[in-house]
Amino acid sequence: MSADPRPEARTDRLRAAGAALVLVGCLAVACGGSARQKVGSSPEISGASAELPALPPSAASPQPASATAPAAALASSAGNPQAPAPLARRQVRLFFPAEDREGLWPEVHEIFDTASPVDRAKQILSDLISGPNEEGLLPVLPRNARLRQVFVLDDGVAWVDFSEDLRTSLPGGSEQELLAVYAIVNGLALNVPEIERVGILLGGRPCTTLNGHLDLRLPLPPRLDLLATPAEEPAVP
Repeated sequence: MSADPRPEARTDRLRAAGAALVLVGCLAVACGGSARQKVGSSPEISGASAELPALPPSAASPQPASATAPAAALASSAGNPQAPAPLARRQVRLFFPAEDREGLWPEVHEIFDTASPVDRAKQILSDLISGPNEEGLLPVLPRNARLRQVFVLDDGVAWVDFSEDLRTSLPGGSEQELLAVYAIVNGLALNVPEIERVGILLGGRPCTTLNGHLDLRLPLPPRLDLLATPAEEPAVP
């Protein structure tokens, strides 16, 4: 008599059902973990993909302070009633030769009353090169002479550096040299209190003389005897 196949079939069905249950359980675990991961990670993903707020131009690409500060300062001073007042002006006496008179004659000029003695000296020398305004007075320095630099030292000595044109364009003769040199020296020493003696340079180098008549190797003090009128301190308006 043949064996009953039903017990084996029942066993196979039980095994298949067990395997199906295991597969369903694995799927459930996998789905649950994936869901938890998605829920837990969604804020980070949202934050990473969110668009950042736009930065101001100054923060996104900062500019050097020097590039923007001057314009801002000008704008503020233009609309600020408490902005610094314009520089005051003061009178100085410059000295020029005259057509029919001897010596150096004073002529009043105005310069900006700056705190720097170098700035005041440059203005005086620039006016000397430009020449006098009054009729009867003559230029004392060549018009093509160029002032290169001015140095004022703590010991009261000023060195004024001219282009070579001061020597090459100055008319020959001892009197022209004497008046030109002391128009420079007296104009600075009698108008700029910080200056007591003046030395002359040409092209940045020491100058021994202009026309061979006057020794310029050392700084010179003013000479009041060359003035046509007694030297006085320039009046301050």
